[in-house]
This record gives sequence, structure tokens and C-alpha cells, in this order.
Amino acid sequence: MAAERVYASTANSYANTYRMERQYQAAPSVKDRRKVNVVFNSKTKKHTLTAVIAAGLFFVMMVVFTAFASHLAYANNQLQKENQDLANEVQSLKVDIKSAMNIGTIETAASEQLGMVYPTGSQMVTLEKGSGVDNLAAKLKAEAFN
Repeated sequence: MAAERVYASTANSYANTYRMERQYQAAPSVKDRRKVNVVFNSKTKKHTLTAVIAAGLFFVMMVVFTAFASHLAYANNQLQKENQDLANEVQSLKVDIKSAMNIGTIETAASEQLGMVYPTGSQMVTLEKGSGVDNLAAKLKAEAFN
């Protein structure tokens, strides 16, 4: 019996509160709005101040790290430029060596700067195939100083 009363009273309360049509409320005007006064306790103030300081330090460190990375990138670019200049100089020196080792350049330098000439027929020596020398340096030394 008590259960029937509870069910009946609950069903009646639902029937009374549920309505199909909507009732719109107008937004409160600016005058009607309440001003909320927020009060922070000392613990909240400490946490907020700590968070602001931590965020500031984080951003300062980001600026410092970015500046350091930019400095390293600049130094790296300078070293790469110097390496490229040295590589170009090495290539230029290789070209100079190849041109200096050309037989025509050697002949010209020998005849003009050193006064060398080609030997005549009487100055040429032909070696026979069977005349091998065991110690050529010793034999040349002996012939030079005798």
C-alpha cells in the first residue's frame, strides 16, 4: 500500500512538471548582472605566482636556446663556406699540378730556365739487355768519384 502511494505521488509530480511547450527566458540586462568578487587565498596566490614565474623562465630559456642554436648554425655555415673555399683551392692546385706536369711545359721550363738541350748521337748510351747491375747506386758512386 505504501508503495502504491509513492508511485502515485511520483507519477503525479512528473505529470505536473513536464510540459511540451518551451518557455524562453530573456537574458538578464547588464544592470541586472551581479558583480562577482573573487578572493584568492595566499596558497592560490603563491601557486599562481609560481606558475607565472615558471612560464616566464620557460620562455626566457626558449629565447636563449634559440639564440644559441642560431649562433651554432651561423658558425656551422661559416665553417662550411671555409671548407668550400679550401676545396676550391685544392681543385685549383690540382689543375696547376696537372698543367705543370705536362711534358710540353716541362720541356719548355728545362730548355728556357735551366738551359738543357737534347743529347746528340755521340752523347747517347744504349744499354744491352744482359748487362744487369746488382747495386746501381754503388756503381754510380764509384764511377763519379774515380
